Amino acid sequence: AEKVWGAETVQGFGEIDLKALSIDTTNYKITDLFDFAEQKKMVLMLETTLGKAQRDNLEKSLVNYPNITFLIHSPPRDFQESEQEMITMLQKYANLYVVIDSNDLLDNGVESILKKYEAKKTEEAVDAFIEDFDKSYQAYINDAMLRYGTAIETVPDHILWGTDLGAEYMYDPEVYNRMIKASRTFIIGVDEENREKIAYKNAIEIFGEGINKEQ
Repeated sequence: AEKVWGAETVQGFGEIDLKALSIDTTNYKITDLFDFAEQKKMVLMLETTLGKAQRDNLEKSLVNYPNITFLIHSPPRDFQESEQEMITMLQKYANLYVVIDSNDLLDNGVESILKKYEAKKTEEAVDAFIEDFDKSYQAYINDAMLRYGTAIETVPDHILWGTDLGAEYMYDPEVYNRMIKASRTFIIGVDEENREKIAYKNAIEIFGEGINKEQ
């Protein structure tokens, strides 16, 4: 990105998966990254569970690094179980944001239907996902609205939307278009006054308007 668009286009790093690393935000290996991010004025994106210990450690980091913008992504079930605690933290800390992505919108609390077919060959995964999505996506969106609706209503300036593409099959146009369909359906369900904030305005507030390829 630096070579093509310039150094200013690199504004952060992540997603640092704390749960996969079995490490918390107070570990020196992580705080060294925080120090670097603070020095370079970079945004940090963290993948973390939201148990009490994880929330307490995250809060320490928010206090110790007030100049870093933290983007947090967590498993949907974790968010649902810690919803009120996370809302309180989002209200308290101006440098904390939560990211909701397409995987979260298509998650039944056990697994995302996007993740469900990652181990299959691409063509098989595409067909299986399309069949699953077409018969059930609205139910997933309804559940997602129940899961995230209160947070969006309460702290709409601190919620962002993303895609989170992973496995190769997710880049198939038929799969990608359905991911966007699910995202648009969810965003349309948000109150009109907050809809654009979730869709893009909060991201612009953090990252700016992005790259203009015409320049």
